[in-house]
Amino acid sequence: MSAPQWFVPVKAGDAKVPAYYPTDDMIQEQKKKLRTRKGAKITALDKPAWNLEKLRKSIVPGAILIIVAGKYAGKKVVFLKQCIKSGALIVTGPFKINGVPLMRINQRYVIATSQKVDVSKVDTTGVDVKFFKKIAIKKAAFGKTVEEDFAKKQYEAKKALIVEKQKQVDESIVAEIKKVPYLKEYMASYFTLKNGDHPHLLKF
Repeated sequence: MSAPQWFVPVKAGDAKVPAYYPTDDMIQEQKKKLRTRKGAKITALDKPAWNLEKLRKSIVPGAILIIVAGKYAGKKVVFLKQCIKSGALIVTGPFKINGVPLMRINQRYVIATSQKVDVSKVDTTGVDVKFFKKIAIKKAAFGKTVEEDFAKKQYEAKKALIVEKQKQVDESIVAEIKKVPYLKEYMASYFTLKNGDHPHLLKF
């Protein structure tokens, strides 16, 4: 077995040991092992969750969904994309037509229809978990504080951002909806069932 490059031989009668050993070869080996990053830096929000829920085959970007539970039950929305962190669906009414804003909803609470809208031109950049995170304003016990004022400024800025993004998304989707005859009226109407109607047998 050959001695390593940094090995310094010492004579048998010489008790003096060198204070340090050359490490040039070690540094070169470490540089080879270093990885070079290519492309944009990936943040934690850009990485999909390891247990990301798989969507049904009928739920694709642009599909019109019917909400069956919650505050907006019976209303129709357009599916934009899936949240890569929580697996929830990011949908919108759009707000200009039926009052449903940009929101998240689990796929178990929607029914997918066969009607689709082109959403390739819709810019959903920034619409993620951080976009929907609420800013809570806690009132101090003895009047206003610096933290409370700062939280209010953040709240107003976040509200303005949401309104601006909603207008931007609505403008693109409404333009595509108007291209299909009677689709705007269909999106504005409520979904209802009559006696004897079976949802699992209906073709949407």
